[in-house]
Amino acid sequence: MIDWTFDQLQKAISEISYGEKLVILESPKDDSSVYILFKYPDRQSIRHADIQVDKVTRRAKRVGILTETEMEELLRARGIWTDTDDEIMVEMQEKIKKWKAKAINSDLTKTSQGYALELVAKLEEDMLKHEAKKERAMANTVERLARQDKYDFLLWASAYDPYTENRVWDTYENYLTYCKTIDDKFRSHLVGEFLQFLIGHSTEEVRYIARNNIWRIDFLVAQAGGLMLFPTSPRDLTPDQKNLLWWTKYYQSIYDMLPDDQPEDHVIEDDVSLDAYMEELHKERSKERVSRRAENKYGPSTAMKMKTALVMRSHPDYLRYEYDALGAEARSGKTDITLMDDPRMEGQRQKKGKAIQASRRYVPK
Repeated sequence: MIDWTFDQLQKAISEISYGEKLVILESPKDDSSVYILFKYPDRQSIRHADIQVDKVTRRAKRVGILTETEMEELLRARGIWTDTDDEIMVEMQEKIKKWKAKAINSDLTKTSQGYALELVAKLEEDMLKHEAKKERAMANTVERLARQDKYDFLLWASAYDPYTENRVWDTYENYLTYCKTIDDKFRSHLVGEFLQFLIGHSTEEVRYIARNNIWRIDFLVAQAGGLMLFPTSPRDLTPDQKNLLWWTKYYQSIYDMLPDDQPEDHVIEDDVSLDAYMEELHKERSKERVSRRAENKYGPSTAMKMKTALVMRSHPDYLRYEYDALGAEARSGKTDITLMDDPRMEGQRQKKGKAIQASRRYVPK
């Protein structure tokens, strides 16, 4: 479970609100630090990156570089990657999924959750090592080269000086030249930080922010005053911003629920418990809606109101209920007939009278 400090929370809110992130890296040349401000790429940059993908793809195919499908067929034909390797990968993925579920299980102790997280990290590391023999070859396929160039282009377009807010590298070519002068470790760190920024915050982190009072106050003030929550148009919102807005509305609807329906605070704080609670509440409300619709369509669903009651003779009003058909008299058109008027019931009345008189509790009037 996330437990950020006030400063960490404010930093995350700022990053999402402005669609940017300050990254501090160790310089590859000396002991100084490199400061880069990543800004989420705009539509024009994304369009230009797609053009780069097309250019690299066409160029790679012209020089005979294999596609991912062709490379995998070659690896299998040479026995470098087999069906057994596929089975091992699936097994590892299932184990990782199982232990991740245990790591977030609130019923387990903190020690058990910590052990589960350690095991997940170990399994992910083993999976990457096993997959490495395939990935080394796949890195030189058409799709991977094009994708790498796309992210390099977006990194260049998104990297700004935090003081001047000008691009760190004037042109894309200057960025590529810079990459050739630095070591692989620094470059991997730089690209990794950018990809993490591009992917955005996890859903768990966004939900933590959305239900926090510090953010909720900003949201409610902006809503009450008709103010812009983010300094950009709705069409240019980042995935993080859209995600945060959705979850904020979700939690606000929970806080606006009637007291009898609203979950307890500790349930709201736990994502798994809240999801289970809301799912159960949704099922309950769905049943109630179906019941109301049936009642509105057919009336109250009681046997008396539906006039389909099968009334036993022991019922005190047995002889006073009307029936749809009571022999020839009813079929002839008499609609107000009751059992008291039915001649076929005379014998039954006599039998009932004798039975009552024979009863020990019978007292003659």
